[in-house]
Amino acid sequence: MRLLGFSRWLAAIWQLLEKDDCSGQALLEFALVAPLVLLLALGMLIFGIALNKQLVLSNATELAAQEVAISRGQTTSTNNPCEIAGTTFTNAAPDLDSTSVIFSMTLSGQSAIPSTTGASSFSTATNCSSAALVEGQTVTLTVSYPYTASFINFGTKSYTLTSTIEQVIE
Repeated sequence: MRLLGFSRWLAAIWQLLEKDDCSGQALLEFALVAPLVLLLALGMLIFGIALNKQLVLSNATELAAQEVAISRGQTTSTNNPCEIAGTTFTNAAPDLDSTSVIFSMTLSGQSAIPSTTGASSFSTATNCSSAALVEGQTVTLTVSYPYTASFINFGTKSYTLTSTIEQVIE
């Protein structure tokens, strides 16, 4: 049914092209090119949003790992390194849904947080203590974020944005 409408539209355009006068030529060219330009612009917008989310994720991950790396000797039993990382990440990336973020952290080569979901899970991490912050060792923070891009009627595509940062503990 839609094809019949398209063929009528194409036949009308063909009749306009067969005329010798050029009246309406610009309108016809605009009608042919405008949908392609709009589709391209929308694709660039969607890509820009995904790129922004990736940059925010990378920046927040780096800030969280850096905060943990410089917090040696400043942490208490109620404010462990994992909690510092979770709070810093959440504050640095307010636009990301912190309940769907997947975190994994290694302190001095030992897993402090095995892959957990949500920034609030940092405060309940059992393997994360200030004793694990050894000067010269590393803290590795990996954060993944699910992102779904939708493109008009062409469907949706799900991606996992990931950022891994390694910092030397000071």
